[in-house]
Amino acid sequence: MISGLICSVSLVWMTFMRYYQAPLVTTQMPEGVSVSKIIFPAVGICTNNRISKSAIEELARNLLREERNKNYTEKQMLSLLLGLGLLYNQQPMNEKLMQPMKLHRALGDYDVNELMRNLQFSDAYDFPDAPSGSFAMQIVNPSVEMVVFVTASFTEASRDIQHVPTKLRQCLFYDESSYLPFYTHSDCLLKCRMLFLLAKCKCTPFNMPKMVNNRTCDIRDIPCLKIYNAQSTTVRPNVDMISPELELDMVGGGINCPMCYPSCSKTAYSYDFMNTKIWPDYMNTVPDGDRMDWLQGANFTGTSMVHVKYAREVADCYGQNVIMKWFDLISNIGSTCGFVTGFSFVSVIEFIYFYTVKLYREIGNRRRQEKRIASETSTVNNFEPISRYRPIYWNELGGSTQWKQGSYY
Repeated sequence: MISGLICSVSLVWMTFMRYYQAPLVTTQMPEGVSVSKIIFPAVGICTNNRISKSAIEELARNLLREERNKNYTEKQMLSLLLGLGLLYNQQPMNEKLMQPMKLHRALGDYDVNELMRNLQFSDAYDFPDAPSGSFAMQIVNPSVEMVVFVTASFTEASRDIQHVPTKLRQCLFYDESSYLPFYTHSDCLLKCRMLFLLAKCKCTPFNMPKMVNNRTCDIRDIPCLKIYNAQSTTVRPNVDMISPELELDMVGGGINCPMCYPSCSKTAYSYDFMNTKIWPDYMNTVPDGDRMDWLQGANFTGTSMVHVKYAREVADCYGQNVIMKWFDLISNIGSTCGFVTGFSFVSVIEFIYFYTVKLYREIGNRRRQEKRIASETSTVNNFEPISRYRPIYWNELGGSTQWKQGSYY
């Protein structure tokens, strides 16, 4: 019996620990979900040039009209403007070739977000940010027709998992975080990186969202951004033991963002690209009557076409839920007890009831009965005892005339 109880307790403990370590399960829905119910990712087509030659020449002419730049020639101004590229790659500055402070004074009051406005991309709900994961880019070659096939994977989490502690389920719903009004994993990492750079360099880079009452980094902040660039793009994993293979010591240990858990419900996109060569000399000779409506009158010289569409009409759909509810857990524990010891979990409750509540009630009833008996005994002692037979009245045996006073036999 004792060995059975030990075995039963061990199995119950193992069952509980397995549930505690992995309380969630992810299953694939065989029917999937229609792509019409999934938001299409945002697509932006931008130039690969950081800034065109004509634009930089126009900027130089505009700056030369300012009073502060009257001592510069157009050639000198163009050489100063070469330093604008340092904002993109944080290259080491050679004071002899690049003069950032002179360029800063020559630009005057400027907004780097306006100077670099054509570099931003959009992707669904997240701000496009490569280190945070919400970013995709593909170079389009000239004279090609590119078809981009988008494959979506949708994961929907049940609200039943919300009672599971966050550290166990390792995810957050969009309305569950006080860190962001609309929570996504990518935006959380982005905000964490912005606050890190704001604390170190007292500014935020131009390619990140603006923060109220905080300035945007300019050329003066390039040395600071250079120092913390690698560390700001490396987020430390939210685990107890960090593998040495990650080599976080080479990037200053990375940054710690313990508040950023993955999103419970999310849509992941993957992209496949297919290129077809366009022959402009032949395509330009095709009459408009043989072309599609949107291609009539088009000149294919130096032109590329891009088609972005879903690869399938149905997207993969996954559901996330608790592996078992509380009554399932109790049922499993009861089955284990019944298999090993011969009685179920309900029997344990009955034993507890019998030896606690039932025993307490029986003891109380006996005490009340003893008090009642003692009370009845004290009441009887106040009266004469009642015999079984009453005394005989001898005159009943004979008539009253037979007995005379002084007569005897």
